[in-house]
Amino acid sequence: MKRILVVSSNFSSAHLYKNDDMTDAQNRRAFGRCYTDHGHGHNYKLETGFLIDPKLSEDEVMKTKNALEQSILSLTTVLDHEHLNFVIPEFQKTVPTTENILLYFEKKLLALKLKNKLAFIKLFEMENLYSEKYYVTVY
Repeated sequence: MKRILVVSSNFSSAHLYKNDDMTDAQNRRAFGRCYTDHGHGHNYKLETGFLIDPKLSEDEVMKTKNALEQSILSLTTVLDHEHLNFVIPEFQKTVPTTENILLYFEKKLLALKLKNKLAFIKLFEMENLYSEKYYVTVY
């Protein structure tokens, strides 16, 4: 049996959908209302699931959760209240779509070499607009 501990963190960021290799007309066609001169912002939610030992006591689960929350918060804080295209080096040449921001977090999470294996990662741009990636079969 697998046990997954879910940890989430909220952050607010602005981004600009623009591909410099495309004309204005192509950018408008590709990105629609998301293509503007200054960009726009969202209140994002990063949700992560980590595999934990099913035999952990509730005390150990809470300690693990607290440690993982601090790790996730250390990543989302970097993006909080920033314009991703201008402040985050990874998005200077890459369009910060929900999918690309999720991949950014995936790379950062894996670099932390956390004790608990990542089971899934989800990034919500809005309640009904999100990207997700699973690393384990959960059933």
